[in-house]
Amino acid sequence: EIIEPAKERIVPDCKYYPHCGGCSLRHVSYQEEGNFKYSMVQELFQRQISPDFKVESLIKMDNPNHYRNKLQAPISISNNKLTWGFYRTNSHDLIPVSTCQIEDEKANELMNELLPLLSKLKKETFRHVLVKTGKTSKEVMIVVITRDKEVLGLKEVAQQFILDHPEVKSFMQNINPKETNVILGRELVLLVGQETIEDTLGNLRFKISAFSFYQVNPTQAVKLYNIVKDYAQLTKEDILVDLYCGIGTITLWLADQAQEVIGIEIVPQAIENAQENAELNSISNARFIVSDASKGAIKLLDEKVKPSVIVVDPPRKGLDEPTIEAIATLNPKRLVYVSCNPATLVRDIKILTDKGFGLVKATPVDMFPRTPHVETVVLMSRVENQP
Repeated sequence: EIIEPAKERIVPDCKYYPHCGGCSLRHVSYQEEGNFKYSMVQELFQRQISPDFKVESLIKMDNPNHYRNKLQAPISISNNKLTWGFYRTNSHDLIPVSTCQIEDEKANELMNELLPLLSKLKKETFRHVLVKTGKTSKEVMIVVITRDKEVLGLKEVAQQFILDHPEVKSFMQNINPKETNVILGRELVLLVGQETIEDTLGNLRFKISAFSFYQVNPTQAVKLYNIVKDYAQLTKEDILVDLYCGIGTITLWLADQAQEVIGIEIVPQAIENAQENAELNSISNARFIVSDASKGAIKLLDEKVKPSVIVVDPPRKGLDEPTIEAIATLNPKRLVYVSCNPATLVRDIKILTDKGFGLVKATPVDMFPRTPHVETVVLMSRVENQP
C-alpha cells in the first residue's frame, strides 16, 4: 500500500507493468533509477572493499526504451490463438502482451504479424519465438522453437514471411522436446534465408547466429567496450587474453591496440563465430581457443605465452577458483573485470586482492535500463605496478 508516493515515483508508461516480470523499475524516473544503481554499487564497494573507495559515475543511456536486440518470448494458446508474453515474477503464469517497451520496435511488430500465421498450424508444438535484430544493419533473424521436428506448413509460413518482410534474412526452427526451462534445444533447422545475420558495433562487423551471445544493448555495449579499452591501456608490445570471449566482441574491439589478442570461450559455436568475425574485419593478430577459462589459461602457460593484460567477462556466478588461480599464475600487469553481478564482483575482487592485485577504478554502466541489473567495469593491477 502506498501511503504517500515518493517524489521520484512516476506513472508507469507500460500497461503490463507491474504484472509482467520483465521490468521492475518503470515506476521511478530514469534519473532516480540511475541514482539507485550507482548507490547500490558504491555502497557495496565501500562496505566490502574500502570505505574510502569512490566508484566513477554511472554511464546512462540517452534513451532507455526499445534498446534490446533480442526478443525471446514464450508462447501460449488463448481463445484458440497463439499469444506471446512474459512470465509474472517468480511464476509460470504467462502475461500476454502485444508490445514491450524495452524490446526493439521492429521485433514487437514482427512478433504480432507472425503469431496469427503460426496459429493456423499445430498450435501445441510452439514453445518460444526468438527474434534477433541488428540495431545498425536492421537485419532480422527469427527462430521458432517447437516441440516437434515435423511441423506441417511451417516452411511455407517462413517462405511467405521472408517475402513479405525483406529485412528478415534468416528464418529458423529450433527443436526442443525437453520440458525444462532451457529455451533452445540442440537441433537447429534453417527453413529459409541464411544462417547468420550481421550487425555493426563501432567500426566492426559481427556475424550473429541463433546460439551466439551478442550484447543485447549494443548502444551501451560501445560505451562499455570503450571503458574496457581505456582501462586496458594497451600498447603494440602487449599481449591481451580475453576470458569468456563469446563471439569475440571485446577481443576484436581491442585488437588494433595490441601486439596479439587471444580469446578463450567454452562454447565451440561462439569460437567459430569469433574466428569468422576476425576474418570479416581483416584482423590478423587475433586467435581464439575453445576451452574452459581456467584450462585455456593453463594452456597459454604451456605455450609460454605471457599476457600483460587479461580481460574477464564471466557469467553472473563470477570467477571460479581455478580461473582465479590461473589468472594469478599468468600474472598480468593489469586485469579488467567486466561484471553483470556486483555481489560476485566484490567477492572476486577481495580474493584477487589476496593474490596480489589492487583495485584501481570501477565504472558502472547501465546496460539494462528499467531493470535492477547493472554492469560494472573494474581495473585491477599488480600491486607493484600501481602508482
